[in-house]
Amino acid sequence: MRIASLSPAITATIVALGGEECLVGRTPWCQTAPGVAIVGSLLDLNAEALVAANPTHVFVQPPSQGSDPALDALAAQYQWNVALFHIESLADVERLVPAVAAAIADSTRQGDAERFAARAKEIAAQFEQALAPLASAKDAGSVLIVLIASESADAMAFGSGTYLGDFVDRIGAINALKRSGYPTLSTEELVRSQAQTIIVLGGNTSETVNRLRGALAKSIVVALDAPDLLQPGGGMIDALLRLRRVIADSGRAHAHAAGDRH
Repeated sequence: MRIASLSPAITATIVALGGEECLVGRTPWCQTAPGVAIVGSLLDLNAEALVAANPTHVFVQPPSQGSDPALDALAAQYQWNVALFHIESLADVERLVPAVAAAIADSTRQGDAERFAARAKEIAAQFEQALAPLASAKDAGSVLIVLIASESADAMAFGSGTYLGDFVDRIGAINALKRSGYPTLSTEELVRSQAQTIIVLGGNTSETVNRLRGALAKSIVVALDAPDLLQPGGGMIDALLRLRRVIADSGRAHAHAAGDRH
């Protein structure tokens, strides 16, 4: 089995399962498999590089409109098997790990299925630990997780139905964003959200974080540089645990501040 992965999340999951020897192609953003040839991405496919990688399988995280006709045509021409993995909600992420484990189990190699299935169960147990109810989650108040890619004032927020929005709900916190999907919010909209805890993902955001702290004097604004949180799959466990600790620390800080006021 020779796999070209057109999704950083899927690539990270393959690596987490111990199947990196199967990879022959990746996107430029697949940092977990640096030695594998880059074949472009679903939005910027390098057909020549993909053909040169000679995959037997192509793994894709498709957009809402479905698979790419250009990729489908190449797959038909070269007889590649294209596997689609939809990843939006936290439940999708949890389903992804055993699905990829089953997909990379080469029937011609003895013990593959058992090895990958066992590793998938280990990852599932780690997910269960990361998603367990958090005692101090309610103290964090309403929580808003946003991604700011630069010092831009606009932020992409994780609403209901997204994997990080679902994470907030699962551990017992309250998602300040009631909208679904990934809306872009201005600083003014962040202020109007009245979120009591705002967690800013992304690097090089210190100026924006300081600006938000000035605009939201009653909120706790925390920066968290955890790139793995942006690759929802089997490789995000440690990043989820870091996010969990940030919410726990924010809850304790809110509780301490409330105690001081009384």
